[in-house]
Formats: sequence, structure tokens, C-alpha cells
Amino acid sequence: MASQSNPSQPTGGAIEAAERRRREAAQQTTLAQDRAEHERRQLFRRLIDPGIMRPNSQPQALESLRTINRLCQNILNEPENTKFHRIKTTNTKIQKDVVTPKGTVELLRELGFRPEVEDFQPYYIFNLSRLTDLRTGSKIINDALQLHTEKEERTAAARQAEKEAREQAAEKVKLAYMDDRRAKSELDERERQRREALAALAARKAEQERQEAERQEAERQAAGAPTVEVDSAEEARGDITPSTRTSSRTMPGGQTLSSHTLRHRGSPPPYEEDDD
Repeated sequence: MASQSNPSQPTGGAIEAAERRRREAAQQTTLAQDRAEHERRQLFRRLIDPGIMRPNSQPQALESLRTINRLCQNILNEPENTKFHRIKTTNTKIQKDVVTPKGTVELLRELGFRPEVEDFQPYYIFNLSRLTDLRTGSKIINDALQLHTEKEERTAAARQAEKEAREQAAEKVKLAYMDDRRAKSELDERERQRREALAALAARKAEQERQEAERQEAERQAAGAPTVEVDSAEEARGDITPSTRTSSRTMPGGQTLSSHTLRHRGSPPPYEEDDD
């Protein structure tokens, strides 16, 4: 006899449908959580920039973010340590970096801190149930600080590269100027040596011309000098005076002309012929 199925027991199709609905519900829950997490991250990003970065000076905004991030890290490192859950607003550092700057208190509240007064002393007290928000916000703050650090490093590297480029350009100009000075100095030195060589050559040529002129003059004087024949015996006796040894010239045909008459001592002076 055939067995009848129990209608109270789920069939295979029903089990599969139920499992499918469970997975879809879990997936929808995950998507909703991811969407909510994304919105929280976006909120923290807006609270940081423009919330804090725009109205404050950049150095103050960055210092405020660093201070708030240290407060977050203290709690994340020791969640059960209540000492880190209380922020005394009258503290000088907290006043300067958290209370006074614009936008910082709003960020602090979204991280899970709420203002309270104990014994007439104002505090910001962390709500431990907001630990997830604190963790998310701290990560966004870290990302913002890291992004700024990288930007500053790129800016510093660009400034350094620009400075090095200017220094290299200035060095090239300096080297080119020194090369020009060196080339001009070498050119001037060669020109000076050339002028000195030309001057020395001109001086040697002038000296050679002078010596040649003296030599030629000496030859002319030697060729045209008058000759006087004097009896050595007469000269020894003193019959010939030095003045009578000048200017005699032998002419063609054997005739001798003299501008002075050779005379013996004691002889009468030569007579002069009168022109008729």
C-alpha cells in the first residue's frame, strides 16, 4: 500500500524558498548597513571638510583634527578606561583646539561625546554605545590627515624641485659667465702676445735696418774717403803738420786735387792766383 505524505512536514520546494528569503533578507540588511555606514563616513568627511578646514586656518584646523584624533585613539586603545571618556573643557589644550575653533564641537558630538556638567565643571563625556561611530570617525580623520600629509610632501617636493631647478639654472648662468670671462681672458692674452710679438718683430726689423744703414754708410765713407801719401821721414821730422793731411783726391789722368796744400814747416804759404 502506498505511503501518504505528512502535510505538516515542509516539502523540498518550501525549504528552498525559505532559505532564499533568508538570504535575501540578510543581503538587504547588509546593503542597508553598508548604505548607513557610507552615509556616516560621508557625514564625517563633510564635518572635517568643509566643516573644520574651511572656517579655520589650515594650521589650526590640522592641529584640531590631531587633538581630536588622539582623544579617539585613547578610547579605542582602552575602551574600558573611563579616564579617557571624560574631556575637561577648561583644559588649555582642549580650549584651544576643540572648544574655540569652528566645527570641532559638532565633530566631537558625532563621534559620541555629549556635554555634561559635574560639580559645576563642564565635560564632554563619551557614550560607549557609540564606539562604532567613534571608530568610523577616527578612520576618516586619519585619512584626512594622511591625505594632507601626502599633499604637503608633494608640495614640499615640488618646491624643492623648483628650488633645485632655479639653483641649477643660476649655476649654469654662473658657469657660462665664468666660461665667457675665461675665453675673453684667453683671447686678451693671445692678443697681448700677438702685439708683443709684432712689436718685437718690428724692433728687430728696425735694428736690422739701422745696422744695415750704418754698414752701408760705413762702406760709402770707406769708398769715398781721400788718400794722402806722406813721406814717413818728413812726418818724423815734423815737416808735415796734421792739418796738411786732409782732403786729397786723385783725379783721372794721375792729377791730384787737394783742398789743403801740403807744406813743409817754414815754407811760405801758397800764393793765390788772381783772376784776370
